[in-house]
Amino acid sequence: MSGKSKHVEAASELLAQCTGPEFNRALASYMDQVPLDLEAVATADVHPTYKRAVELFGRNVRLAPSPVSRNPAVTQVISETKEQRPTLGEITQGILSGEITDIGRTLREHNGKLAAERERATRVVSGKGVRVSLDDWAFPNWKRGEDYTAEMYRQ
Repeated sequence: MSGKSKHVEAASELLAQCTGPEFNRALASYMDQVPLDLEAVATADVHPTYKRAVELFGRNVRLAPSPVSRNPAVTQVISETKEQRPTLGEITQGILSGEITDIGRTLREHNGKLAAERERATRVVSGKGVRVSLDDWAFPNWKRGEDYTAEMYRQ
């Protein structure tokens, strides 16, 4: 929503409706995506298995740090990045079919290709004067098992 909009109040009211308890309960009742408010599932008309799945989700899934949230210019690096083959999906298929037997080596090689391509794409984009660096992907204050909150980007 743009602050220059002539309908800021109406847009704000509409967005507020999409974040309230009624909306979250209704969203949960479709059981096709987890609502932002996980507590809404407890009072929604949903299957017990879905309630249990969301409970486990809330207990085990965390917000990870995002390079794009830290520096929106990272999207330009992502656009410049070329897909590395085999992809992770193709590697997974190879593992499941038995075609790939040295899983550790294959994943290390894939990770190395991804890192090299990210470095190349970052050089290209920063060479155009865009303020972006590999440091945008580093999150030394991130702790496994904890949410990475908005405040943590400012530390």
